[in-house]
Amino acid sequence: MSDQSTSNYLEENSRESTGYELDDLDVKFLKAVNVIVQKNAAFGIEPRTINSLSKMLFSDRAIISKIKASQRGVSKNQRKIFLGFYNLKADWFTAESDFDYNPQDYISYSPVGKKEKKTKVKETIINVNGKGASAGTVYSGEVLGDIIQNIQSAENIINQVPPDVKNHINGVFETIQNKAEDIKKISDGYREQVIDLKKQVEALKKSERKARESERIAKENERTARDAEIAAMKEIIYLKDKMNIK
Repeated sequence: MSDQSTSNYLEENSRESTGYELDDLDVKFLKAVNVIVQKNAAFGIEPRTINSLSKMLFSDRAIISKIKASQRGVSKNQRKIFLGFYNLKADWFTAESDFDYNPQDYISYSPVGKKEKKTKVKETIINVNGKGASAGTVYSGEVLGDIIQNIQSAENIINQVPPDVKNHINGVFETIQNKAEDIKKISDGYREQVIDLKKQVEALKKSERKARESERIAKENERTARDAEIAAMKEIIYLKDKMNIK
């Protein structure tokens, strides 16, 4: 990274400094952060803000903001987390290489709509290194970030263990995945039964409403017939009394 490029970036992103001067590693990190949040925002996926990205990577929403405000630099441990999470080479911070980031390499998504509120939960399919969760799984932005980070961390650990142990772990994961799929099938079956029962209950309620309506009409007809009978009896009595007078 050239001195002029670093100087321009610092000038564009300068804030009230507390005494820390950003170095080339900090500037390169912040440029990569900008790429991530801008592309994520364009794709409509999380994390799309500096704070949410900081929360996902470092479990602290303020770290990246403090770096951008020249209040601190990116630590060695944070650089390590960043490199591991985005599958970058160990010398990326010091090498003359750009940050090639494609959001689709990390998650696949089905946006609810472009005008949804930020609190809107989206239907998201996790896809890390080609391994995805079941379609239709719903996660909020921060929860999704935590899940992706945990999956990435687990895979990094697995890749470092001996082959026999790795095969055993993969076998355990496969067994768990198969069990999860079986449980999902059972759950889907129960869900279909519940839907069918709801339809039956609704049909019974509808029949009950019709029966009550028929009962009401029958009672009204009965009252009408009774009133007509009483009126007829009164007319007969009146006619009898009139005939007796004559």
